[in-house]
Amino acid sequence: MQSVVRRALATAAAAAVVAVAGGQSSASASTEFAPDYFRICVDQACTMSVSGDITWGNRTARVAGDVVNKVPGAITMVHWDAFAGSTKVDSATSYVPYPNQAVVAPYDFNLGDPLLPGGIDRIRIQICSSPTRCSVQWNEIRD
Repeated sequence: MQSVVRRALATAAAAAVVAVAGGQSSASASTEFAPDYFRICVDQACTMSVSGDITWGNRTARVAGDVVNKVPGAITMVHWDAFAGSTKVDSATSYVPYPNQAVVAPYDFNLGDPLLPGGIDRIRIQICSSPTRCSVQWNEIRD
């Protein structure tokens, strides 16, 4: 009777080890990062803004949202820079040219280098209404 109980316990222990090891293996094989939401204004009144989501991948990130310009006749530019550590890897610019009325312009693109081991880990965003009138530089960090 004791040998039957020992065998049952040994089998249960072995199954538990396999289940735990299998769970750890599959968990470490997939890489998921939390998405980030942001909203940045060019001024305190938020007459021009950019908002959206960053969906982080392993080596690149998808950036999607809206650029809002509430000032007719003014240009709105958004500068995007992607970094791996302190090295700039990629950049892009979104802009709304001199509209006659308030405008909401959607954007949706990828930043990064799909061949870069480790990928990007930070995106810097800045919105400007002229070369000298810009928001502070905003950094979103992959976590």
